[in-house]
Amino acid sequence: MTPDEKPSFPPPLRAPVATRSPLGRVVKLLPAEQPPGHLGVEQKRMWLAYMDGWSIDHAGRQLLCLALEAHQRMRQAQRALKRDGLVLKGRLNPVVIVERDSRLAMLKALRQLGLDLEPLHDRSGRLGKGA
Repeated sequence: MTPDEKPSFPPPLRAPVATRSPLGRVVKLLPAEQPPGHLGVEQKRMWLAYMDGWSIDHAGRQLLCLALEAHQRMRQAQRALKRDGLVLKGRLNPVVIVERDSRLAMLKALRQLGLDLEPLHDRSGRLGKGA
């Protein structure tokens, strides 16, 4: 990088110009709506679902990216725990801490975005056992 060049942050987004939304519709994406290329398939679908249902500005997209990176890390840790188990060599598997911290980081970022809200129910009160 030469001194005249400015670093590109966030890195350029590399995603298709059109894709299918979670509902199966073909959607033309604006550059800001494209999921970051380093996210996994599951996280890219989540990105598209959030971008389709919410109006998220640039700072919000940064937070959403952090939340989805944490989600991806959490899923990786869950796979490792499933493979290796909770106890490794007679001690708690350290991946348990990675899974917990990643979950908390994801929830914190979603809470900051206001995306942690429970959907409204059509009636008041607690849901019964059959609901």
